[in-house]
Amino acid sequence: YSICAFSEKYSMAWYACALLAFEITTPFMMYRYYLQITKASEKDIHKSTVRMGVVYIIIRMVWGNLFVFPKIWMFLYNRPNDFPIWKSALFVVMTLASAFINTFWMYMLSLRMLGIKRKKK
Repeated sequence: YSICAFSEKYSMAWYACALLAFEITTPFMMYRYYLQITKASEKDIHKSTVRMGVVYIIIRMVWGNLFVFPKIWMFLYNRPNDFPIWKSALFVVMTLASAFINTFWMYMLSLRMLGIKRKKK
């Protein structure tokens, strides 16, 4: 987020807020964790997992991966000549990593929502 905040010439506040919106999913994750440590019923934990999954799909996958990241990438692709190349490169790497991580965790969350247990090694 600091790349957005410390852009000298270009207003990147929208991008910072758009990326910060991902954190809307955090209270759902924390509530699910709370249910697990308090030994709540499996039914309650599963309902919480489904709620978290729905919010995760809307915020991180649709809003983030399908809207925000492509908008950021288009800005960086068409960047003005005086926009620092290191800042563009770092932003591309960070957003690609975030998109990958979002997709991976959506896969893992989908398994949980469907009730599929992951095999432990």
